[in-house]
Amino acid sequence: MAWLGKCGLSAGPLTYSQMIDEISASLGKSIVKVCPPVRVARSIAWAMEKLSTKPQLTIDQINRMAEDRAFGIEEDDTSLGFDPRPFSKGLHQAVRS
Repeated sequence: MAWLGKCGLSAGPLTYSQMIDEISASLGKSIVKVCPPVRVARSIAWAMEKLSTKPQLTIDQINRMAEDRAFGIEEDDTSLGFDPRPFSKGLHQAVRS
């Protein structure tokens, strides 16, 4: 397993919004999050796709951001052969290096 020991971050059950908050805090940056309803965001992305050959936002991107990917790793932590670290700790280590 060539990847073993090379992962810098381990996630726990974090939402996308929580992950963005952690990243901005680690970088010492303040951000403004705009969170329109998914339907509105898809409509905006649809329009961008129709009006531009290189849209800055696509429906596929909105669909990926809308997916719930927050899950625990309790069942996997022993089978992976390492002790996972919290996202914030791994992120802090990654930002420092």
